[in-house]
Amino acid sequence: MSLVAIAGLPHATSRLPKAPFSNGVTRCGDQCVKSRRPGLNRDGWGGIVYRVAACSGLRLRGAERANDLVAVLQWLEAQTWADPRRVAAIGWSHGGWSIMEALAALPKDAAPGDTGVSALKLTALFYPYAGPPARTHRLGWGLARPKVFACIGGRDAVVGQVAPRRALSRLQEDGLDVHILSLADATHAFDDDEASDPRTRFHSDLAELAMSAYVSALKTVFTADKY
Repeated sequence: MSLVAIAGLPHATSRLPKAPFSNGVTRCGDQCVKSRRPGLNRDGWGGIVYRVAACSGLRLRGAERANDLVAVLQWLEAQTWADPRRVAAIGWSHGGWSIMEALAALPKDAAPGDTGVSALKLTALFYPYAGPPARTHRLGWGLARPKVFACIGGRDAVVGQVAPRRALSRLQEDGLDVHILSLADATHAFDDDEASDPRTRFHSDLAELAMSAYVSALKTVFTADKY
């Protein structure tokens, strides 16, 4: 199993679990590829303004950054240590939006391939942006059928709850297996103790709960080999 991680706010990829897995995967981080765009980890007020704009859909839109996921998956196909047919993608905030946009851009009537975006086995979306101009709620994900794990915060003042739930409802209506972890007291980036956005607050207990649920989703997909 290989994991592609797409960060949103800085330092988010440091939250990757290190849980043991069967089927030859001893640690999730052993085969993890991280993707981060320049600017998302800028220092100072300039970085804060950039991240607020990006995570609110005002600049560096998800459809643009979706190409990063496509490129990473193409790269994985050439790696001898990776099985491109057993890949999960996890994204935080803008990173989750990017994953969703990559899937929404798939041809609507094309059968999923053995590799690439359409072959993803799991998408894990932590507080993903899903407002305008996101496309999942309008287009769905074609015939792709990854298992979906999503975490939504009840006090998220960056992406809110309404738009992410609308997008996830569309996927459920299309027949996808969607599990939503709703945390009433969680803000945006609640799992990141170094987040600099003033609208966020770190909650270690909620972060542990969310990561436990995420690891469980990974095990369900890749250990049981059901998908």
